[in-house]
Amino acid sequence: MFGSFFQSRPAGYLSAILGIAVLTATYAPFRGRLNEATVALTLVLVVLFIATLWGRGPGMVASVLGMFSYNFFLLPPTYSVYSFAIAAPHNWIALAAFIITASTVGHLSVTAKRRESEIGLLARLQAVVAELERRALLSDPSVNVLEESVVLVARTLDVEYCKVLELLPNRKALRLRSGVGWKEGLVGRATVPAGADSQAGFTLLSDEPIIVEDLRTERRFRGPPLLHDHGVVSGMSVVISTSEGPYGVLGAHTMQRRRFTKDEVNFLQAVANVLGATIERQRADEALRASEANLNRAQEIAHLGSWHLDVMRSRLMWSDEVFRIFGIPKGTVLTYETFLGMVHPEDRESVDKAWTAALRGAPYDIEHRILVDGLLKWVRERAQVEFDTVGNAVEGIGTVQDITERKRAEEEIRTLNAELEQRVNARTAELEAANKLKDLLLLREQAATAELEAAREREIEIGYRIQQTLLLDQPPRDIPGLRMAALTIPSQRIDGDFYVFFKHPGQRLDVIVGDVMGKGVPAALLGAATKSHFIEALGHLIALSKNGKLPEPKEIVTLAHAEVVRHLINLENFVTLCYARL
Repeated sequence: MFGSFFQSRPAGYLSAILGIAVLTATYAPFRGRLNEATVALTLVLVVLFIATLWGRGPGMVASVLGMFSYNFFLLPPTYSVYSFAIAAPHNWIALAAFIITASTVGHLSVTAKRRESEIGLLARLQAVVAELERRALLSDPSVNVLEESVVLVARTLDVEYCKVLELLPNRKALRLRSGVGWKEGLVGRATVPAGADSQAGFTLLSDEPIIVEDLRTERRFRGPPLLHDHGVVSGMSVVISTSEGPYGVLGAHTMQRRRFTKDEVNFLQAVANVLGATIERQRADEALRASEANLNRAQEIAHLGSWHLDVMRSRLMWSDEVFRIFGIPKGTVLTYETFLGMVHPEDRESVDKAWTAALRGAPYDIEHRILVDGLLKWVRERAQVEFDTVGNAVEGIGTVQDITERKRAEEEIRTLNAELEQRVNARTAELEAANKLKDLLLLREQAATAELEAAREREIEIGYRIQQTLLLDQPPRDIPGLRMAALTIPSQRIDGDFYVFFKHPGQRLDVIVGDVMGKGVPAALLGAATKSHFIEALGHLIALSKNGKLPEPKEIVTLAHAEVVRHLINLENFVTLCYARL
């Protein structure tokens, strides 16, 4: 409280009064015995001290009071109004020199203090920028550089409002991304136009710092409602630039009329530069993290990891997928010996030999087994070794792929192929046996067919003989005036067609011609049966006739038909019969 008072202008004037009063009270008892030049010099030194310490105004007051004290209290006649009369010209010159000296010293003091204040402010501004840069470089994701920057800027510049406006993707508006002093609920939601009517939009279009001393009389733009609603009078804004274009605008505003200094403008621009670099680095970090995530995801899908070996330090680094393949916690300290210890004991020597050969320039592309918690896995490793100028191996970069499923599939395929080959061989043997049996059956069938054919030929021969013997009569030749001839040619050597002649007393002749459906032995047998029934029917009717009268052909045919149907009821063949009496 007291410190601030004594640094104010009233304290300077009070110091001037008290300083001259104390000096006067000190010299007054010795006024007749003191050298006037010594007293004057002492007063000048006091005036210079006050002017240096408090500035031009208190120095002028100290000059006037010192002149009054010197003339009224210390020079004879003392305590007289005539002491203020300046008769000698050199006294006027002394007074003028006294006043000019006090004014000059005061002005120099004010200038020095102002410069000291500016240097102090610049140092504070630079310290704030350095602190903001330090926080921006922190990898701690909890550090929100935008939020901290607006707080630091508002505190450092002693303004009520500070904001970061983010240019939206449509480039037609800016959103209040971070801020201090604004009404609750506006940060993250409020927007301002990106056109030339708003201070932020005008700043983007100008691409240089924009300083507003009084927004109420500003003619370059009207200012958005966000500023007017908060009573903003003065302010300044700068562009937050990135390599991809402007991110947005950083602004500082106050409700008091104020003229911002060049150092303050440069400070705000420096903060904007830090924010632009930070945003660009965050974007790069996000892109890198996304790329790493995509790489890890791709490696996980492909069961393919990557590794790097510092040969000189024997330091081995794995990607996440390699840790997963080998089944050990991520971050485990690794060496080549650690890796070799996880290789299957039966493959360890061959793997070590392959890597030793790779260190001499040989290709490294091997498949081997590893043990993961007692389980067997297969991996394929490929690598390239880098050498220095003298041919020493420096580092190795390679990949590890989990091929356990492929090996299992190959083994299953080999097993299936072996089973299939066995089945094919067994089936081939079965087919060969079946073919042999088929050939044997074919031979037997052919023999049976030949035997059946021979039997059929014998049957046909017998049938033919029966037909020639039983069915075919020769026509009578002793009937005067009648000549007859009979001939039958079966289409299959034997059939059922027949003809019969009955010669009666009195030169009467019955002729019967039968046409049996079908050919072969069955037809011949049916024809023989039909002929037999006709003869039987004719003999029966003649035996029953009186006086030896011949029965009529109709009666003979009817009786023969009845007998044939009665005995041969299930036959599907039929006989066409023609009966004539001559």
